[in-house]
Amino acid sequence: MKVILLQDVPTLGRKNEVKEVSGGYARNFLFPRKLAESATDASLQALAAKKAGQEEGRAQEEKKYRIAAEKLKNITISFRVKMGEKGKAFGSVGAAKIQEALASQGIEVEKDWIALDEPIKTMGEKTVSLRFPHGIPGEIKINVESETQ
Repeated sequence: MKVILLQDVPTLGRKNEVKEVSGGYARNFLFPRKLAESATDASLQALAAKKAGQEEGRAQEEKKYRIAAEKLKNITISFRVKMGEKGKAFGSVGAAKIQEALASQGIEVEKDWIALDEPIKTMGEKTVSLRFPHGIPGEIKINVESETQ
């Protein structure tokens, strides 16, 4: 009997896969627990349409992130931080501040996408990497300047 899995089943397969199982396994285990449904022509067509829609949505999302990554190449964000005598900052520039600065310029990124090992505490220009979903890399230039009083 062919079934379409509605959820991941550890010993059988992943969600939306079509599997061949015995009739008793399907009727007594998969169907009562709503883990699978019978693979009829209509349900197979609906599954194909659903997968096509998901692929289209994924492609659009990936395109959106690629455009955002291209925009970031041309942007330099400047931060003014109070500096001590030896060039060390009293504050720092972290992922949250970078996220806020990008949001003010109309580019929405998650804080987790900013690959910053530790906050920036020195003056000068730095390049920070971003990791967008779908493995799309991006970079942004950060310029830290001394705050004059």
